[in-house]
Amino acid sequence: FGIWDLPNLWLNIFYTEEEARATIPALFANYNAFLDLGLGHMGFYGYPKGVFDSPFFSTPDVDDDELIFLLTLGKVQLPGLDGPGMIQDNRDVWDAAPNATVYPTNIVKDWGPTDWQKHFGNKWSDFVGAKDDFDPEGQFA
Repeated sequence: FGIWDLPNLWLNIFYTEEEARATIPALFANYNAFLDLGLGHMGFYGYPKGVFDSPFFSTPDVDDDELIFLLTLGKVQLPGLDGPGMIQDNRDVWDAAPNATVYPTNIVKDWGPTDWQKHFGNKWSDFVGAKDDFDPEGQFA
């Protein structure tokens, strides 16, 4: 039995500096590290946007020399903790940040096409075109 045998309900979300300042303090006003993260971890990192140069690695729309901020909520659902509530919390964090993007592997309640469109922003039509070109049979979700 180890930590990777438990549900890992992570959220990795990228913010502009302005949105991080406006959103994150309220997010943590009533946060309980054990109940909200389980045996997980939390991190907050600043990066120059320009270090992310893959065409479809989506980050907030700022200049390449500006900082963007990654908030990592590495949640691990221990027995007895509210897994559905942790997943709903991820949804609430995502919905509270209209200009944010996410690392593509997260657990967010009811994630769907509208969320992908928000995530990719002005790259959405290019992403759909690339998906049609490279995955014409829809094998990769």
